[in-house]
This record gives sequence, C-alpha cells and structure tokens, in this order.
Amino acid sequence: MMMVMMMETTLCITVTCVPEENACAVSCKTERDARIEEVRALAQGNAPNPTCGSITTVEVLNPPNKPAVISFAFYISLLVILFLQLLFALISASLAIINSTKNPTEPIFGLPGCFWSNVIASVLGTTALLMFGIYWATSGLNGHLGLSYIVLGMYRAASGIGYSYWVLIVAVLCSLTNVFLIELRKYLLERDPPPPVIKVENHSDGTIFLY
Repeated sequence: MMMVMMMETTLCITVTCVPEENACAVSCKTERDARIEEVRALAQGNAPNPTCGSITTVEVLNPPNKPAVISFAFYISLLVILFLQLLFALISASLAIINSTKNPTEPIFGLPGCFWSNVIASVLGTTALLMFGIYWATSGLNGHLGLSYIVLGMYRAASGIGYSYWVLIVAVLCSLTNVFLIELRKYLLERDPPPPVIKVENHSDGTIFLY
C-alpha cells in the first residue's frame, strides 16, 4: 500500500489482484469490491471510472487499446523470489555473526553455510532483477503503471524503475562480495607455501642442511 497526495487530499493506493483474470493493478478505490471490479475491468480491456470513490462503473464503449495490468503469476513469483532472497541474506548475516564469535563444528553453520547462503541470495537477487527489468521494458508497464488514471489518459506517467530496484542491486553486490572474500580466504589458506630460500654464503661454519 502506498500514499499519494492529490489536490491536498491524502489517498491510499493499493495493489489489488484478481487471480482468475491473471491480473494485478494499482487502485485508489476505498472499498475492496470496487478495487476488484476496477482491476477486472482493466484486465478485460474495459475502461473503469478513474475516481477514488467506493464504487466502480465500467465504460465498455471506449476501452483502452490493450489490458493495462500486471500479470498476477509474474507478481506473485517476483514476491516469492524477493522474500526468499531476503531470507537467505538474513541467514548469511546470522552465520557471519556466529562465525565471528564462535567456531561451529557443523559445516552448515560454518563457512560452507556462509558461502552457499550468499550464493543462493545473490542468484535469487539477480533473478529478481532480470525478471522485473525485462518485464518493465517489454510488457508496457512502464507506460501505464497499472493505474487507471494513466491508462485512460487523464495523467501522463513519469515512469521510473524506482530506488528499490537499485537497492536490490547493492544487496546482490554485497552477497557476491561475501562469496569472493570467502573464496579468497580459502585460496590464501590452502595454497602451497613458498619454498625456503637458504643462502649458503651466510652459513660458512660447517652447518649441516637437511632437505
């Protein structure tokens, strides 16, 4: 749910989904049934009344060119991926704290757990970024925003991806940095030490060297 200011009036806009129509849209209607009817009308290519009242009326004589909605399946899939990404990011942070204060004996709670939780978090985050970025560019969402005021041409969208998209990029980079640091630590610990260098001229007193 978001808040928007229009003519010094505060309105709540809510993402509303109608699964049977495979559609989600943003609505400022005050009643749940009115929001559902608005989304259903947009999904069917009709024109709902662009007001923020408690009733939705539908104009079928002058419908939009194409359904201006967000895919319900896409929206739910994206939310699930984001929640999983957040979960594994929290797990990786918790394991980092545990490993900085203790020495867990179970591998899942040690560095292997840190490594794989960061890998999964970065993969999920990258998947979410690609999904939304491609959908934003190809579905027409950047033109209508799933909002009837814009769909019906009453307002022109000043569309942008938003800060949350770029924040997710930072989160993915943090997870990838953790993976890199864990692998770097492993490399530094497991690499062969350099061979000893013995300068015979510094031991001219008959010292016996063992090789």
